Formats: sequence, C-alpha cells, structure tokens
Amino acid sequence: VFGIWQMADHLVFRSLYLTQTPTPGAGMRLIDIDYPDEAKYEQPLRYREALGSALTQLAALPAPPRTVLIDIWLSSNPAGAEAVIKGIAALRARGAKVYAAVDPKDRHGKNTADFMKSHHEAIYSSVLDGYGHTQLDYGFGVLKYERELVLPMPAGEIRLSALPVRAAIEAERA
Repeated sequence: VFGIWQMADHLVFRSLYLTQTPTPGAGMRLIDIDYPDEAKYEQPLRYREALGSALTQLAALPAPPRTVLIDIWLSSNPAGAEAVIKGIAALRARGAKVYAAVDPKDRHGKNTADFMKSHHEAIYSSVLDGYGHTQLDYGFGVLKYERELVLPMPAGEIRLSALPVRAAIEAERA
C-alpha cells in the first residue's frame, strides 16, 4: 500500500532516472530458458534438464562466471533435480557461487516463514551457496523489490534477503 509520499517518491524517481531502458553491464549476461507449460503444473522435468544443461555449459566456458543467480524457485518435486544438482556442482567446481530464488508465499498467497516446505530442501540446504526472494512490487511506473522480507514465526522471525542483495553481500565477504 502506497502513501502519498511514496507515490511522490516513485513519480519523481521515474521521471529522473527511468528515462531509458536499462541495459546490463558488459560483465553481466542474461540467459532465458523456455519455461514449458507442463512445468507450471508441477511437471518440471524438461525445464530442469534444460536448466542443468545450461549450468553445465556455463561451467565449461574458458572463463566461467563468478556468480550465477537462478531466478526461479525449485519445488520439492524430485523430477529433474539431479540435472540441476549436476549443473550447480559443475559451476561450483570451477569456483562459481550459485544462488537461487525462493518463493516465500504459501498456497494462499501469504508470505510464510515455513516456505521451505514447498522447495527442494536438499538443493537449497546443501548444493547452493545461498538463496533469496525475488518478489517484485509495481507502483507508479516503478518496479522494485524489498531488500529484505521479515517473515514472522511463533518464536521470532526470519529475515529473507532479496536474491541480488544476498549475492552482493556474499561477494563483498569473499
């Protein structure tokens, strides 16, 4: 929900800084893998095989990337998980850090601290270097994400960084 000052802030920001379509820097590459319709219905095998293949090909480059962000979340469905695990392992063997998105929403669309129940926990806990959310908000012509989501728990809270923020923090530590 936007207040009057947030509306003004977004409108001023958009008029000052969003005058041209942004382009990635020379050190960044975006790779889009077709997301087949069956993947939307919990049949991720073909998509995960394609993702695993792309990750393996990135690892085989003469100069592999230092960091890879996978901008999808991996459900607990085991189909094709081994291909993704192999691709991530190939990148990590070449020194790359690999992070993936998570979906912190439950089936009702509400953020929840136990979001990992619907994710492939083995990949997130022991294969990746980390994870973060990619929830985007749109308001007054500006697309943005929260640096960190605070997810309440009965005994406290979980702080979930945005995926690019998590990767940047980890890169600074290295």
